[in-house]
Amino acid sequence: MPRLVALVGLLVGPRRGLFFVAPAAVVAVVGLALAYRTGERAARIAVAAALAMFLVNAGYYMWWGGAAAGPRHLVPVLPLLGCGYAVAWGVSWLRVPLVVLGVVSFAAMLSLTAVGLEAPEHGNVLFDYVWPNLVRGRVAQIRGATNVGLLLGLRPLASLGPVLLWAIAGFGWLSRDVARLTAVRA
Repeated sequence: MPRLVALVGLLVGPRRGLFFVAPAAVVAVVGLALAYRTGERAARIAVAAALAMFLVNAGYYMWWGGAAAGPRHLVPVLPLLGCGYAVAWGVSWLRVPLVVLGVVSFAAMLSLTAVGLEAPEHGNVLFDYVWPNLVRGRVAQIRGATNVGLLLGLRPLASLGPVLLWAIAGFGWLSRDVARLTAVRA
């Protein structure tokens, strides 16, 4: 059975909480809830599937996912939250929170990925593990881990530059396409 400590920990806990490491997921859940209210079958299925996975994970004896840097057992829910992002983007008052929390989430995920996805099982994953290591330039901590920047010979923190450039280019492309699609619908 799902336990309260796991329910709270999976969502907002500083050790592995989804909303803690990726706060934009809050807006995605709001988007899913709005979609559910429309009565569309696909939205209801997405909400039911996400809720089922969440409850199963909250009942698992190792709900935190071991040494993972996030709620790894909720990974199958993430594509369903993508549907929530799309709905949220269509609601004008949700766009600013989505962008702000998206930037914060991106920074947290980039930091987690840069330092290493295997985090200590106790403590605050961002403030006790990720950011102190990042400030010290400890990138790719796991044996054999690397990134394109490191392979190009860049220093650890500078090695995140190619990833940032790729993300900025992708965001520009996506923004252009969203603007174009929005103009077509209007």
